[in-house]
Amino acid sequence: MVQIAKKLFKYYLLLVSIFFIGRVVLFTLYFSHFEAQSTNIWLSFLYGLKMDTIVASILLVIPSILLTLLPKIFAKTVNFILKYYFLIVVSLAIFIEIATFPFMAQYDSRPNYLFVEYLEYPKEVSSMLLADYKLPLFFAFSLISFFVYWYLKSIKRVL
Repeated sequence: MVQIAKKLFKYYLLLVSIFFIGRVVLFTLYFSHFEAQSTNIWLSFLYGLKMDTIVASILLVIPSILLTLLPKIFAKTVNFILKYYFLIVVSLAIFIEIATFPFMAQYDSRPNYLFVEYLEYPKEVSSMLLADYKLPLFFAFSLISFFVYWYLKSIKRVL
């Protein structure tokens, strides 16, 4: 049981770290927005940590259920499933954090319902993204590729 908690806590820290790094970079890029308002900066980071914990906890519900409720007979299968589950979840977290910067520049807000709503028009969105956001897309896919390489390499050593 302690081993399961350590594994889940490691992924919790990884997710919260990704979100925290994104928040720090956003804060430094858009410091003038905070300066113009009488916002308590440290309180913003505390609320951010609260939201990051909520999101990370939601993403860790499925692994928690699989790791705690399934019998040991399925341990190999569960580990295989979770290996790719975490790969996808963390890759998406990295993508969302990187996509936040162009979205913030365009809409002066973090990704919200518009981010998901525009997915109804894949042809228009993909053509716009390829035309206007080549550098952020290249950076995002490069960082995600690096993460995937590092993750699969480190998982291979563990298993």
